[in-house]
Amino acid sequence: MYLGNFGKAAPVRASRIALIYLLAGVAWIVLTDAAMEFMTPEIALLFSMAKGIIFVLLTALGLYLALSRWDNQRQRMEDRLRRASRTDPLTGLLNRAAFTEALAQALARARRGSAGSLGLLFLDLDGFKDINDNFGHGVGDLLLMEVAARLNLARRETDTVGRFGGDEFLLLLDDPDGDSGSLAAAERLVESMRAPFFLAGQELRLSVSIGVAQYPDDGATTEELIRNADQAMYEAKSGGKDAFRRFRSQSAQILSLVSSSPSPASSTGGKPKTSRARP
Repeated sequence: MYLGNFGKAAPVRASRIALIYLLAGVAWIVLTDAAMEFMTPEIALLFSMAKGIIFVLLTALGLYLALSRWDNQRQRMEDRLRRASRTDPLTGLLNRAAFTEALAQALARARRGSAGSLGLLFLDLDGFKDINDNFGHGVGDLLLMEVAARLNLARRETDTVGRFGGDEFLLLLDDPDGDSGSLAAAERLVESMRAPFFLAGQELRLSVSIGVAQYPDDGATTEELIRNADQAMYEAKSGGKDAFRRFRSQSAQILSLVSSSPSPASSTGGKPKTSRARP
């Protein structure tokens, strides 16, 4: 694993510690040897043995402290790199890979029966490109950060939010009380994004389109749930934006069209005619 400046600076620190230890050792030997000239042979022998033991103990202690400090610094650096690889650098939310992993883990818990239903909300900001073009990418970045902050405030402790890419976000609802809970959460998010954003001296207004997919009705894998929530989001956009839509499978849409088509009775204005066999 690449450790950046820490990996380059470690040999420099090690060489400085070794130099300091060498100078201290030389001074210790010179001073103690000079002191032994004023001692009797018996005391000098005992002192020499004690000096050797102390030197070994100090060496072991110095090596332990140096290695322990280096290992702690390396561990902290690896933790920072690991967190950086899982989070979006702009918003601090989970990135696409980390969110997909969290969704896969939630699905595994749901299959084992240790979790209830799951709701997936796919959010796309309406008109974000216009804000970038008119006010610059700096304001656009600030807007994405504020949107992420609102998502964090809106989610429950058990929910997971991530940035899918660009101006797209995902929200995983853990046991949202079925369709009604997921749709209620989507409605709250649509409403919360209507409040103005005050950025860089500008008052900006934004809306969001949200697609809702539910496990297990709308997919059993991460790919299926994300794809179906994405499709529902595009239906919300095509329907006028600033709205949310629940995913409906193709078979459900066909069934809806069939049930809404006029029946033979209504087309003839009365009961359908029946023929009777002659006696």
